[in-house]
Amino acid sequence: MRQATVVFDFDSTLVPRESFTSWVEERFRDQPDKAAQARAWTQKGMAGEVPFQEALEAKLRLAAPSRSDLAALGEQCARELDPALRAWVGELARRGLELHILSGGFALSILPSARILGIPEDRVHAVEARFDRAGRFLGFPPGEGYHSSKVAGMRKSGLRFPSPSLLIGDGATDRAVWEAGLVDHFIAFTLYARRPEILRGDCPEAPDLPSLQALVQDLLAQKDPRP
Repeated sequence: MRQATVVFDFDSTLVPRESFTSWVEERFRDQPDKAAQARAWTQKGMAGEVPFQEALEAKLRLAAPSRSDLAALGEQCARELDPALRAWVGELARRGLELHILSGGFALSILPSARILGIPEDRVHAVEARFDRAGRFLGFPPGEGYHSSKVAGMRKSGLRFPSPSLLIGDGATDRAVWEAGLVDHFIAFTLYARRPEILRGDCPEAPDLPSLQALVQDLLAQKDPRP
């Protein structure tokens, strides 16, 4: 396998759930109407029915997380990493591939998993948050783009992945990165969540880890799509 860039979505890709939505649902486990609202906003955002920013802000109105909430969520997500996937990601790194995480989730909740996977902090591209001295959520730093969309975040930060590049994800926000020409290849990884609206016959689908491994192997063995 030649040197290349492999970019992972986080929620329902590296971890088996939509982490922030799950946190909101847990927060409102005694208020099923609010938990259902959180699930509905996530589905709309991941399916591309509403802008990602609208879905995220709706969930933040339901339950603004504190710094400690997001940090605790991150530790929990790290414990949920599939050992087989973790081993495979480590193998990709040993083969010399450049690995990144690109997510519409909060960076604070992703970094513990990134550390376990051996992905440096500066290769985690996700939503940054502002907190007051007591750790209460205040909003987003000026110029922060990932709360709008992954495409907006990449463009605002000037992020470009070395080619050939491959993005692995499960949602419309991942597909949009590929459609915008910001990565060379996109694989829909549907082990944890299958969203038919992103499967239009023009991108490969991996329903499990062995299928994903084979597709990555095949795509990265192809001729570089850029001269």
